[in-house]
This record gives sequence, C-alpha cells and structure tokens, in this order.
Amino acid sequence: MPLQTISATDLRTRTREIMQRVRFQDEVFLVENFGQPMAVVLSPKVYEHLTKTCMDASIQDALIPDWSRSSK
Repeated sequence: MPLQTISATDLRTRTREIMQRVRFQDEVFLVENFGQPMAVVLSPKVYEHLTKTCMDASIQDALIPDWSRSSK
C-alpha cells in the first residue's frame, strides 16, 4: 500500500477515478496543494487496518515495560 502523491487539482479533475482506485484497489493518496500536504485519501478497510495496528502497538507499549525495550 504505497502512498501516491497527487495535487488537489488532479484530485478535483479525477475524483471518480481516484475514489474507485481507493475503494477497489486499496490505493492510498496524499493530496498536496502547492507542494504542501493537505489530506490523505484511503479506504475504510485500510483505515481500519491502520487503526487496529496502532491500537495493537499501544497495547504492547502498555504491557511491555520501557526497560525491556531499551535492552534490545
């Protein structure tokens, strides 16, 4: 799921195509305006996966003491 960068103008002119790629191919797009990041477009499936991954990492951080990680 590599991040693809597109301009806000490109998104505006190709919205339907981009949304279909996000929905059906799980592609992820970083939308920029004048070279500055403004938004990320991703499917609910990818969002749920990222959220679960972050929650799992947070749980691990809470369960594993800092001293055990620093000794690695």
